Amino acid sequence: MQQAIRATADVAPPALEMEIRALAVRVARGDRLPDALRAFADDVDDPIADLVVAALLLAAERQGGQLADLLGSLATATREQVTVRLKADADRAGVRTSVRVVVVVTLTMAFGLLLFDRDYLAPYGTAEGQLVLAVVGALFAAAFWWMTRLADDKPPVRILRPPTADAELQPTAGGWDR
Repeated sequence: MQQAIRATADVAPPALEMEIRALAVRVARGDRLPDALRAFADDVDDPIADLVVAALLLAAERQGGQLADLLGSLATATREQVTVRLKADADRAGVRTSVRVVVVVTLTMAFGLLLFDRDYLAPYGTAEGQLVLAVVGALFAAAFWWMTRLADDKPPVRILRPPTADAELQPTAGGWDR
Protein backbone atom coordinates (compact mmCIF):
# COMPACT_ATOMS: atom_id res chain seq x y z
CA MET A 1 0.00 0.00 0.00
CA GLN A 2 2.90 2.36 0.72
CA GLN A 3 4.17 1.95 -2.84
CA ALA A 4 0.72 2.70 -4.24
CA ILE A 5 0.51 5.86 -2.12
CA ARG A 6 3.90 7.08 -3.34
CA ALA A 7 2.96 6.32 -6.95
CA THR A 8 -0.38 8.16 -6.78
CA ALA A 9 1.25 11.31 -5.42
CA ASP A 10 2.45 12.16 -8.92
CA VAL A 11 -0.99 11.74 -10.53
CA ALA A 12 -3.16 13.14 -7.74
CA PRO A 13 -6.15 15.24 -8.73
CA PRO A 14 -5.55 18.98 -8.24
CA ALA A 15 -8.11 19.24 -5.41
CA LEU A 16 -6.18 16.73 -3.29
CA GLU A 17 -2.67 17.13 -4.65
CA MET A 18 -1.13 18.82 -1.59
CA GLU A 19 -2.73 16.41 0.88
CA ILE A 20 -1.73 13.30 -1.11
CA ARG A 21 1.82 14.59 -1.53
CA ALA A 22 1.99 15.17 2.25
CA LEU A 23 0.76 11.59 2.78
CA ALA A 24 3.43 10.27 0.40
CA VAL A 25 6.10 12.25 2.26
CA ARG A 26 4.94 10.80 5.59
CA VAL A 27 5.04 7.27 4.18
CA ALA A 28 8.45 7.84 2.54
CA ARG A 29 10.01 9.11 5.76
CA GLY A 30 8.87 5.98 7.57
CA ASP A 31 5.82 7.10 9.54
CA ARG A 32 3.51 4.24 10.51
CA LEU A 33 0.91 3.85 7.76
CA PRO A 34 -2.11 4.16 10.13
CA ASP A 35 -0.67 7.38 11.58
CA ALA A 36 0.04 8.79 8.12
CA LEU A 37 -3.48 7.90 6.95
CA ARG A 38 -5.07 9.57 9.99
CA ALA A 39 -2.99 12.70 9.38
CA PHE A 40 -4.16 12.62 5.75
CA ALA A 41 -7.80 12.44 6.93
CA ASP A 42 -7.18 15.45 9.17
CA ASP A 43 -5.56 17.34 6.28
CA VAL A 44 -8.48 16.67 3.92
CA ASP A 45 -11.08 17.27 6.68
CA ASP A 46 -14.01 15.72 4.81
CA PRO A 47 -16.41 12.93 5.81
CA ILE A 48 -16.11 11.18 2.45
CA ALA A 49 -12.33 11.10 2.75
CA ASP A 50 -12.81 9.69 6.26
CA LEU A 51 -14.67 6.73 4.77
CA VAL A 52 -11.86 6.01 2.31
CA VAL A 53 -9.23 6.40 5.03
CA ALA A 54 -11.22 4.07 7.32
CA ALA A 55 -11.19 1.42 4.58
CA LEU A 56 -7.45 1.91 4.06
CA LEU A 57 -6.87 1.73 7.82
CA LEU A 58 -8.73 -1.57 7.98
CA ALA A 59 -6.64 -2.90 5.11
CA ALA A 60 -3.39 -1.61 6.64
CA GLU A 61 -4.07 -2.95 10.13
CA ARG A 62 -5.83 -6.19 9.27
CA GLN A 63 -4.46 -6.98 5.81
CA GLY A 64 -7.92 -6.70 4.25
CA GLY A 65 -8.19 -8.77 1.10
CA GLN A 66 -11.32 -7.15 -0.27
CA LEU A 67 -10.05 -3.60 -0.35
CA ALA A 68 -10.71 -3.17 -4.08
CA ASP A 69 -14.39 -4.15 -3.69
CA LEU A 70 -14.78 -1.88 -0.68
CA LEU A 71 -13.17 1.07 -2.45
CA GLY A 72 -15.38 0.46 -5.50
CA SER A 73 -18.48 0.58 -3.30
CA LEU A 74 -17.19 3.73 -1.64
CA ALA A 75 -16.64 5.34 -5.05
CA THR A 76 -20.26 4.67 -5.99
CA ALA A 77 -21.52 6.00 -2.66
CA THR A 78 -19.24 9.04 -2.98
CA ARG A 79 -20.66 9.94 -6.40
CA GLU A 80 -24.15 9.79 -4.93
CA GLN A 81 -23.15 11.93 -1.93
CA VAL A 82 -21.50 14.53 -4.15
CA THR A 83 -24.65 14.72 -6.27
CA VAL A 84 -26.75 15.26 -3.15
CA ARG A 85 -24.32 17.91 -1.85
CA LEU A 86 -24.38 19.78 -5.17
CA LYS A 87 -28.19 19.80 -5.19
CA ALA A 88 -28.29 20.98 -1.57
CA ASP A 89 -25.77 23.74 -2.34
CA ALA A 90 -27.90 24.89 -5.28
CA ASP A 91 -31.00 24.95 -3.06
CA ARG A 92 -29.15 26.88 -0.37
CA ALA A 93 -27.95 29.40 -2.95
CA GLY A 94 -31.59 30.08 -3.86
CA VAL A 95 -32.51 30.53 -0.20
CA ARG A 96 -29.54 32.88 0.34
CA THR A 97 -30.64 34.97 -2.64
CA SER A 98 -34.18 35.14 -1.28
CA VAL A 99 -32.88 36.21 2.14
CA ARG A 100 -30.82 38.99 0.57
CA VAL A 101 -33.78 40.22 -1.48
CA VAL A 102 -36.09 40.27 1.56
CA VAL A 103 -33.53 42.12 3.70
CA VAL A 104 -32.72 44.68 1.00
CA VAL A 105 -36.37 45.35 0.16
CA THR A 106 -37.30 45.70 3.84
CA LEU A 107 -34.43 48.05 4.63
CA THR A 108 -35.03 50.08 1.44
CA MET A 109 -38.68 50.48 2.38
CA ALA A 110 -37.81 51.56 5.93
CA PHE A 111 -35.25 54.13 4.74
CA GLY A 112 -37.64 55.31 2.02
CA LEU A 113 -40.29 56.00 4.67
CA LEU A 114 -37.73 57.86 6.76
CA LEU A 115 -36.68 60.03 3.84
CA PHE A 116 -39.95 60.61 1.98
CA ASP A 117 -42.92 60.13 4.30
CA ARG A 118 -42.19 61.20 7.85
CA ASP A 119 -45.88 61.94 8.43
CA TYR A 120 -46.62 58.22 8.04
CA LEU A 121 -44.14 57.50 10.87
CA ALA A 122 -45.52 60.22 13.20
CA PRO A 123 -47.52 57.77 15.39
CA TYR A 124 -44.26 56.00 16.22
CA GLY A 125 -43.01 59.18 17.93
CA THR A 126 -45.04 58.45 21.09
CA ALA A 127 -44.03 56.06 23.87
CA GLU A 128 -46.60 53.49 22.73
CA GLY A 129 -45.44 53.89 19.14
CA GLN A 130 -41.82 53.34 20.19
CA LEU A 131 -42.86 50.16 22.02
CA VAL A 132 -44.74 48.90 18.94
CA LEU A 133 -41.76 49.82 16.76
CA ALA A 134 -39.41 47.94 19.09
CA VAL A 135 -41.62 44.82 18.94
CA VAL A 136 -41.88 45.01 15.14
CA GLY A 137 -38.11 45.55 14.88
CA ALA A 138 -37.46 42.56 17.13
CA LEU A 139 -39.79 40.42 15.02
CA PHE A 140 -38.02 41.48 11.83
CA ALA A 141 -34.61 40.82 13.42
CA ALA A 142 -35.75 37.35 14.54
CA ALA A 143 -37.13 36.61 11.06
CA PHE A 144 -33.88 37.75 9.41
CA TRP A 145 -31.85 35.62 11.84
CA TRP A 146 -34.07 32.60 11.17
CA MET A 147 -33.84 33.00 7.39
CA THR A 148 -30.06 33.29 7.68
CA ARG A 149 -29.95 30.08 9.72
CA LEU A 150 -32.01 28.32 7.04
CA ALA A 151 -29.50 29.36 4.40
CA ASP A 152 -26.45 28.33 6.45
CA ASP A 153 -24.35 25.44 5.24
CA LYS A 154 -23.65 23.07 8.09
CA PRO A 155 -20.54 20.99 7.51
CA PRO A 156 -21.17 17.25 7.38
CA VAL A 157 -20.13 15.20 10.38
CA ARG A 158 -16.74 13.53 10.10
CA ILE A 159 -16.18 9.92 11.10
CA LEU A 160 -12.47 10.25 11.85
CA ARG A 161 -12.39 13.41 13.91
CA PRO A 162 -9.08 14.82 15.05
CA PRO A 163 -8.56 14.39 18.78
CA THR A 164 -9.63 17.34 20.89
CA ALA A 165 -8.27 18.46 24.22
CA ASP A 166 -11.52 17.60 25.99
CA ALA A 167 -11.92 14.14 24.42
CA GLU A 168 -12.35 11.61 27.18
CA LEU A 169 -13.04 8.41 25.22
CA GLN A 170 -10.06 6.29 24.28
CA PRO A 171 -10.12 3.31 21.91
CA THR A 172 -9.24 -0.03 23.47
CA ALA A 173 -9.21 -3.60 22.18
CA GLY A 174 -12.68 -4.23 23.66
CA GLY A 175 -14.34 -0.95 22.67
CA TRP A 176 -14.20 2.59 24.00
CA ASP A 177 -13.14 3.44 27.56
CA ARG A 178 -13.01 6.65 29.51
